[in-house]
Amino acid sequence: MDAGFESLLQAANQLTAEVDSMHGELPRVERNLKQILEAGKDLWAHSVQEGNQDVQASILLGAKGYDLPKVASKLEVLKSAKTYETITPAKDLDVEAFLKNEIENAILAPIEELRESMYKRLENEVWDSIYTEWEEQKQRLLAGVRGAKGGLDVSLQPLRIPDLRKWVTGQSSGTLGSEESAYAKEVCDYVDEILAKSLNVSLLNHLIAGAKTLKNKALEDVWSMVSFLTEGPLGEGADRGNPNYHRTFVLQARKFLEERYWSHIQFVVERNLTVTSLGGVPSHYSLLLNYMKVASLDVTEGLEDIRVEGVYAWPFIYICLRAGHIPVAIEVANTAGPALSELKNLLMELQSRNDHEISPSSETMAQLQYRRSIRTSTDPYKKAVWCSLGACDPSDDHREVTGSRMEDILWIKLCQVRPNQQLTFPALQDFVYSKFGEECHQEVESALTCFAAFFLTGQFEAGLNHVFHSPGLSTHAVHIALALHEIKLLRLPSDIQLPL
Repeated sequence: MDAGFESLLQAANQLTAEVDSMHGELPRVERNLKQILEAGKDLWAHSVQEGNQDVQASILLGAKGYDLPKVASKLEVLKSAKTYETITPAKDLDVEAFLKNEIENAILAPIEELRESMYKRLENEVWDSIYTEWEEQKQRLLAGVRGAKGGLDVSLQPLRIPDLRKWVTGQSSGTLGSEESAYAKEVCDYVDEILAKSLNVSLLNHLIAGAKTLKNKALEDVWSMVSFLTEGPLGEGADRGNPNYHRTFVLQARKFLEERYWSHIQFVVERNLTVTSLGGVPSHYSLLLNYMKVASLDVTEGLEDIRVEGVYAWPFIYICLRAGHIPVAIEVANTAGPALSELKNLLMELQSRNDHEISPSSETMAQLQYRRSIRTSTDPYKKAVWCSLGACDPSDDHREVTGSRMEDILWIKLCQVRPNQQLTFPALQDFVYSKFGEECHQEVESALTCFAAFFLTGQFEAGLNHVFHSPGLSTHAVHIALALHEIKLLRLPSDIQLPL
């Protein structure tokens, strides 16, 4: 125990000697704990009395992890600076957006300039007419004051507004072409009726009348389609984003295509009266049967050998459905016998429903039957009939039946649109935009076909944009847009700088 204490004492003496050697230049201060506490209190009292703010700031900032001397040096550097250079924030260069804005500005700037010049020209015409009228009134009054007998006539004549139709009829320097003149005349008549507070005034009807004067069947068909798809619940102020609007629009588009096809059937049969036999009581059945006899089918190989009055049953039923004549299709299926009994039941159910669709349970059954056997059938018309009835396999374009005819392709797709299934209305719009938007060319006939495809799927703006950029069709696009805007169906950007 003594040896341990001696070793500890020896170690302490050695440490003391090392401390003395390291701090030999400084005097040793020997204080006990009480003396150290009193010295600390004296220093604290001295610092408080002197108001040393640096010490207080150092204590405060030190508790937060800041070094006061370093902070002070940085502040001194900022204080010594005489000027400060502005730093321009770096901006991301979006070349695509820049070019897009430049192109839109290049397109819209001339239009805006023309609009402003037309307004300015119209304003000058009106004011010139007013000044002329007032000058005539003034001269008449002065003449009466100078020497009129029987009293002075001071009654004012009604003010004549300049007739803007002189621009339409070519009496002004800004002569319009035949198409512009036809539309402009109807617009002037429409404005006159509005000013006269006439009832049931329709700009669309006026523009349709103007298009008829051009004697162009393709344009008349386009305007007929615009009118057909904007009437009733699809007309003024309709909510184009509402699901109910989508459903009604699909049915109306199908009806339009079916009526167009029925007109085509009548035209073909009437042109082939020497071949067809329309004797007896005229009926839709006989007309469709004669069409089947004179029309050349796109496909004859692989058809199921089920015939009705000498023609193939499945193409006959497809033609009936395509023309919108379900009763005739039922009659054909009934005549074909037991082989088409299941189809006949579906057709009878379709005829009894107001929504032009079979029930969900029957639709499920039809889709199951299609997957089991009909999908592998060699008869393309049989597959087309089942797909149009049961909304089966929307990915199939049925090229053997439709060929490249837009209206036939679109009719089958419209029959397959369902709210909660594979082919919804927005999905159909995407299909049409990707397919016909890429395949359309610059020829007038092709451009109008593409416009019809867009319009029949509710894509008014896309169709108008396509026609506007097609040679020779911009006038018609502008006036169709005017008609749609007048009935509040055209979606416009909030700013002209936004994408079209």
